[in-house]
Amino acid sequence: MVILFIVWALGAAIIALIGLLAYASDWQLNWFRPVAWSHRLASRIGAIRATAIIVLAGAVFTFVACLPLGLLAKQLEPAVDRPVFQWIYPRAHHAAFTSANELLTKMGNHSQVRVVCVVAALALAVTWRRRFFVPVIVIATAFFLEKLGQSLLARIVDRGHPPTTLGTFPSGGCAKVVSLYGVIIFLVLASAPTLARRWRILMWTMLALAAWVEAFSRVYLSKHWLTDAVAGLVYGTFLLLVMVAATAAFTQYRPAGAGPRAPDRRITATHPAGTNN
Repeated sequence: MVILFIVWALGAAIIALIGLLAYASDWQLNWFRPVAWSHRLASRIGAIRATAIIVLAGAVFTFVACLPLGLLAKQLEPAVDRPVFQWIYPRAHHAAFTSANELLTKMGNHSQVRVVCVVAALALAVTWRRRFFVPVIVIATAFFLEKLGQSLLARIVDRGHPPTTLGTFPSGGCAKVVSLYGVIIFLVLASAPTLARRWRILMWTMLALAAWVEAFSRVYLSKHWLTDAVAGLVYGTFLLLVMVAATAAFTQYRPAGAGPRAPDRRITATHPAGTNN
């Protein structure tokens, strides 16, 4: 039990350290290539068509990239997943720590995530003012794509689940935390271009911490095999990148510190109120 708690604390500490390093250094988001690529594509073919292409191609790429992970996870089950399960399950009965994980893991449950998405979409619609439909469409699209892709992967891979639950490949809870909460954070940042850099770093650090906690709790509570949780994080990350790139193409959002952008009359979509061109 002590070892499990140390693993949990060590993972959280590493994420916090990375956040502190980002805050203390000159790291910027200029390097975020999906945003730059989406701007180039939008400048060539228009924002609407670029957004559609990014969403469709990105969703297909995410599915195709994660499918081999499912086949690999299936092969690794006897050598990795079952030994991990057999070691953790007898030790995962510390009342306080188990109760905490049972509470924290709910942030990835479908019903809770659905409520968060609805509330976030409504709140962001207000902050985006005349472009209220942008956060609603983006969050709804991300929610639909995550559920559809996860269901298709689970059906095709069909790898089974731990004897204690019905959780299968990939972990939908982990994928939802990364992709949907990540999309919400991105929309918040896009609607608040003057938000201080330290708060931006804090928000992404909190997302990484939430993803780690969700993955750990799913494995600790034997809701998923270890490889299911890892694959869920990968799947959610891919989907988040797709939605960020698509939203950036449609709104022409640029991260703070990315420098000026030359105007392009072919870009027909607009950006949230207050965002600098």
